[in-house]
Amino acid sequence: MAFALLVSCGGEKKSDAGNLTAEMETLIKEKQGDDLLAGFMELDRKYPDQLILKINISGMMLANNDIKGAGDYLKQGLPLAKNSKDNGEKYVFYTNMAQYSFKNQDPNKSIEYANEALAADKNDSLGVRL
Repeated sequence: MAFALLVSCGGEKKSDAGNLTAEMETLIKEKQGDDLLAGFMELDRKYPDQLILKINISGMMLANNDIKGAGDYLKQGLPLAKNSKDNGEKYVFYTNMAQYSFKNQDPNKSIEYANEALAADKNDSLGVRL
């Protein structure tokens, strides 16, 4: 499975959308690796109800094999994903959940979340099929 950074999928609240997107774009231009992850975590404290941050943080942690850390952010994001109207965000979130479950030795949950991802986006651009 692949890791993808999202800047905006449209799921932010209107009042936060411009600021968050601009702050994320600045971080991505100026930082990388652990510094980028730390920047996203700081933004998550500022914008705790933004699924896009949970997606990026958990994806980066999964790519670094920080399974526990990724799980913590994914658990925070689960209610946000369930309420999201943005299929792009939902697809990437549930792809991360599938990868987390697979790495956490839970193949049944991995398949369940992979199916959730595919329900959000049948094109499967990240290759969630197991």
